[in-house]
Amino acid sequence: MTVSAIQAAKFLSKQSDWRYTHLEIQKILYLTHMVYLGKFKEPLVTGKFEAWEYGPVHTELHQILLEWGNVSIPASAGVYQTVDISIFDSGAAKEARLLRVSVKSLPPGNGPKLLAITNANVSAWTKAYDKVRRSRIITDEAILQEYEDRICA
Repeated sequence: MTVSAIQAAKFLSKQSDWRYTHLEIQKILYLTHMVYLGKFKEPLVTGKFEAWEYGPVHTELHQILLEWGNVSIPASAGVYQTVDISIFDSGAAKEARLLRVSVKSLPPGNGPKLLAITNANVSAWTKAYDKVRRSRIITDEAILQEYEDRICA
């Protein structure tokens, strides 16, 4: 089941006890989306990731979380107040499991490590990023290929 990026972001934030920064959410969501694509052959989140200077960015989510900059996004954040994540309690069980694994594997405070992972030579970001033609879409096909290169190689 595909969920909205903001639902996944709020769920990640809640699972981390509200300690993830915008950058961490972006990178963890990208990596979880990649694994989900690889395992289930369908996208985890709606929308697209783009190749920005500091790695993959979900542009829709970026606009929503931009105001938080480099600090943790708290439960009281207005942006999270109207976002319903009850779907993870029922209809999106496999999505919730994978997001929980991501939180355990990549706890808060790992921004530099996340950048190194998402910006590695084998990444879809590396193949899509262009300093001149910024904000190029990273297709789900390219993300799936990254999964295969990383996991199946």
